[in-house]
Amino acid sequence: MMKYVIYGCMVTVMLLFTGCADAGDDQHVKSGDTVTLDGTRSTPDVGGNIISYQWKQVKHPSAITVTLVNPSTATPTFMAPDVDTQSEFVFKLKTIEHYACKQTGNNQQQCRKNATYDLVSIFVEPSDDIVTGSSITGTISDFNNVGILGATVSIGDQTAMTDANGAYRIDAVNADNRVIVNVTHPDYLSNSRIITVEDRDVSLDIKLGAPQASHTFLSSTGAVVSHDGAMVELPANGYVDGNGTAYNGNISVMMRYYPITTHSGRAAFPGTFEGIDGNETFPIQSFGFMNVELHGSQGEVLNLAPGSTATLTFPRDFILADAPSSIPLWYYDADLGYWVQEGKAIQTRYNAYSGIVSHFTAWNLDAKGLQARLNGCVEDANGTRIEDAKIHFSSENWDSRVVPTDANGNIEVFNILAQKDLMFSASKQIGTTWFYGEFPTPIHLVEGENKNLTECIVLQEASLPNGTITVNGSVMLEDWFTEDSTPASSGRIQVYTTTGGYALLAEADVHSDGSFVLTFQTADALHYNIVFNGTDSTGNFEAYYYGQKTLRLLNSKSTYNIGILYATSELG
Repeated sequence: MMKYVIYGCMVTVMLLFTGCADAGDDQHVKSGDTVTLDGTRSTPDVGGNIISYQWKQVKHPSAITVTLVNPSTATPTFMAPDVDTQSEFVFKLKTIEHYACKQTGNNQQQCRKNATYDLVSIFVEPSDDIVTGSSITGTISDFNNVGILGATVSIGDQTAMTDANGAYRIDAVNADNRVIVNVTHPDYLSNSRIITVEDRDVSLDIKLGAPQASHTFLSSTGAVVSHDGAMVELPANGYVDGNGTAYNGNISVMMRYYPITTHSGRAAFPGTFEGIDGNETFPIQSFGFMNVELHGSQGEVLNLAPGSTATLTFPRDFILADAPSSIPLWYYDADLGYWVQEGKAIQTRYNAYSGIVSHFTAWNLDAKGLQARLNGCVEDANGTRIEDAKIHFSSENWDSRVVPTDANGNIEVFNILAQKDLMFSASKQIGTTWFYGEFPTPIHLVEGENKNLTECIVLQEASLPNGTITVNGSVMLEDWFTEDSTPASSGRIQVYTTTGGYALLAEADVHSDGSFVLTFQTADALHYNIVFNGTDSTGNFEAYYYGQKTLRLLNSKSTYNIGILYATSELG
């Protein structure tokens, strides 16, 4: 059959078909707008099924080249570039259709292919907006600090798309104590941050995590997807798109579990460690969280239909001492910027918690914490107060929101976790140099306390770790029966991390006076276990000693003195 191709529908000599590629209507936009191309009105040309969409910019000598995000779906996006005069950008859509399919002898399906094409013009005009408010700029990157191209950064109705270096900029942001910044990308799991915006420009860098497990399944069959002891059990049927319309077809699922005691877990934690119930907000302590995202065959976001449920299983994080029989489940509300409790997870085995959920966003194992507040200050080595220094409180499974100091170097922080020893630190970047400081002692607040610190944090030029950490200290042996303490004269000191499995990173001999020096390369963890194994001074293995201490890394420190590590005898 002879065929003649035109842009629009395909015309055949013998038969008339009405289907074709449809690249959507021409659009008129402004520089800086996020543009969505729309091929969803495309229909099959010869009675088959469209199996792929391919978009390309039609090059033109004077046109600026743009980068399409997700160009193999029906609805790719791009950021309208800056232009001085109205400029036309032309895009070509190619649809591939399979038809006349039949089974071959080796049980393979063989289909004929048909392609149709269409063009669409996007007319970009210079932006005439009068910019007021503050600008938020930053970089969206992965955990290897590589900038991510084509991430969509959203603040309310405003959006921006990252460039090849992962950089973004959003202007005209109104001053607010809680500005919610949401980030999405088709190849990464979404993230969200809360930032305080005053009457000055601010910077905000955000990390995105790649999925640890991905799978494509038919909506009618359901699926089980897992990694590293985490698991999501998805139902057969019961899915809807963003409009609430029932969805049937292929579903792509991306999932990842994050221990909260790892660097990546803190970096990928959406929002802040704050929950909400009605008008009440409060700190929450995480035991680990999971991101699960579903997409349809055209890249559309999917979710569970009303009445449909899935089961999430979280592995236990053994760095955290607590192991309750059940832990409340919380989901992250990206519109509110808070975590909301819904259901609970039950300890099903010694190392796992399982719970049932009815929709997908990030889900978190959390305990509601006690609340306090604090007033503090930040200054330099000369006693000059520091404006816009970023302060931070943290414990093993809780972080405060990063809040800047005011023009007088003062800070007031709400929803601080009470009844826990907290690290209190501050940092500021001036040019390319980072300055860092920490309060000399842990902060411990009682429930409802409003504490005023009389001593400021002092910022000094930071010496960031280069990957090698040095730990020194000494080991004392304690006998359970005699209660005597003596320095260890032999034995091994070791450092472990539970990231990716309980792994030994390095070990060294204890010196004859009980002292030790241990070096190791940092792993993706905030906390490390420093462990002693040895015998008494006579080498008697019937008096075996064991002890451990937790080391928490600080971003500015590469050398730590953990003081005395006490080891007790396992046998008398």
